[in-house]
Amino acid sequence: MAAGDHESASAVAVEAGEIGARFADRDLTALAMMERGHALVRQGRASEGLRLVDETMVAVTSDEPSPVIAGIVYCTTIAFCQAVFDLGRAQEWTEAHTAWCERQSDMRAYMGACLVHRAEIMTLAGEWSDAMAEVRRAEGYTRAP
Repeated sequence: MAAGDHESASAVAVEAGEIGARFADRDLTALAMMERGHALVRQGRASEGLRLVDETMVAVTSDEPSPVIAGIVYCTTIAFCQAVFDLGRAQEWTEAHTAWCERQSDMRAYMGACLVHRAEIMTLAGEWSDAMAEVRRAEGYTRAP
């Protein structure tokens, strides 16, 4: 993906998903599905790719992958949705991420990232004061407890 070879990235993601399914590894399965969805969108197959993105996020909101992988999927997918200007999905998954972070008291890094994502979405909606408040809250998560 980083090299821009979305076709190869998609093929590797399919293979990784098959391995995850074979070994019932929910973390690998979620990461593979997310990467395949992102690759398909980048290939111009938006509806197919976004269907996989949504499927991945449903798995994450159902607590299928481990908390660390769930946090990675949330952050990566929110950033991806922002990058492809799918702001509706970015907002929806940011709200879900916020609720998830509130249930993860030991995941300080994710709460800070969550607040940054919220601030970005608020900025796009023109909610500047609220966005700044979220940035200030996020600052508290960058310091050791």
